[in-house]
Amino acid sequence: MSLRRALLISALTWASATAVAQPAAELPKGPADIITGAKEAQRAKELSTSGKTAERVAADPHAGVPGAPPMPAADPHAGVPGAPPMRAGRPGAGAPSPHGAGGIGARQPPRVAPNTAVESALVPAGSISVRVVDGQERPVPRAAIRLGIMGSMDARSSVDAVADGAGQHTFGGQPTGDKQAYRVNVSHGGARFSSTPFRLPATKGFDVVIHRLETTDAADAVILYVGATSVEFAEERFKVVQQVRLINVTDRAYVFPKDGVLIPMPEGAVSFQSEKNMGHQLIEEHEGAVRITGSLEPGQATLLWGFGLPITGTEQTISLPVPWQTFSYRVLVDDAPGLSMTVDGMPAAQRRADQGRSFLVTEVRRRPDDAPFASVTIRLSGIPGPGPLRWVAVLLGLLAIGLGLVVAARGRPPLPGLSADALLQRRGALLSRAVGLERDLRGGEIGPDYHAQQMAGVTDELAIVLRGEADRRKSSAAATGDDSTR
Repeated sequence: MSLRRALLISALTWASATAVAQPAAELPKGPADIITGAKEAQRAKELSTSGKTAERVAADPHAGVPGAPPMPAADPHAGVPGAPPMRAGRPGAGAPSPHGAGGIGARQPPRVAPNTAVESALVPAGSISVRVVDGQERPVPRAAIRLGIMGSMDARSSVDAVADGAGQHTFGGQPTGDKQAYRVNVSHGGARFSSTPFRLPATKGFDVVIHRLETTDAADAVILYVGATSVEFAEERFKVVQQVRLINVTDRAYVFPKDGVLIPMPEGAVSFQSEKNMGHQLIEEHEGAVRITGSLEPGQATLLWGFGLPITGTEQTISLPVPWQTFSYRVLVDDAPGLSMTVDGMPAAQRRADQGRSFLVTEVRRRPDDAPFASVTIRLSGIPGPGPLRWVAVLLGLLAIGLGLVVAARGRPPLPGLSADALLQRRGALLSRAVGLERDLRGGEIGPDYHAQQMAGVTDELAIVLRGEADRRKSSAAATGDDSTR
């Protein structure tokens, strides 16, 4: 058995035993709708998870994946060669070890105790006692510790300290109550090790244990357990959202490369956005690529990002590189009359309904010894054309508003020295500007306040242009004796 196969099998068992169940999310309306309010959602998440841990097994590993209908089977991986059954229990139970002496599989995979943050009557109120240990529970002397503080209105600050010879330090005199939350962080070797966020009660302190582990940058330390891509139509653009659930299968903290893992986006991608998570992973755009930096402790992390992509015709191919060894991947596309979808290496797409919407869905579950899954290539045909009719209502509405404002424009000086052709060109430019503003608003590129401000200027100038055109028609009619314009 190859090392990569052993790592993957170990990871699948770890994921099955430790996956945190997530509530089914509403289907995404695109990157802007998913990311909007991310800071507020992140703060609420940090506060709501204060002092709590989740230990139950997820029956559906796709729970929380954008647009993923629930999987009906009790064991969604049943019958997949190389995949262990889904079951509760200690992480790694029954799995071969990638590190075992005397051959792969000779021992159970290493188990790393979680970082903990619990109330303690032994710690004075308003105090946070921190103990830093290594993977074998031995004290780490002189470890650098940072206490992160999140206050109201997303205000953030921190306090730095150094542990004593026994790996301990106490932060005293901290405010109690629900107006702030705390998180303890220890950095080492490019990785960060953190507690869950917590609030300080009025009568007790908190006891925190952080495991500072050794690090690794080995590429096969991380696998992609569940991935998903959703594609939605939004005017002349696709909204593409990607989510990956990564598993670090080692007993060390995985550190992403210094320059990050780079995932090129398709040519023409715009409006990149990402969701901040509670881990030490940063997702950002870098020169046309998604760049992921930071670190990943043993266990899993879910990353989410999205971008817009121009629709170039009735047929289009979207290729999305996948840089990790992959076990399961799902693709969902908004359904439309006449639309068909194929994904290279995946079964024929099926139509599924969820929350009143229809999707084309396909997915693949791979064996550990399958060939590398280098990219997700989505081929769409029968894409609905944008057509000009979608903007007819916008244009007619603007013309009606402009005509209604002509009277108001009577008191304003007319546009000087513009010919009939120039007025016609200006009217066309204003209408095009209005259509662009409407498109950007619907696509999430601009906000409603900016849209309203800019549209007010467009309609005001449009009224003056329409007045100028009306005045020219009257002047022309007077010169020829035609009174039909009166």
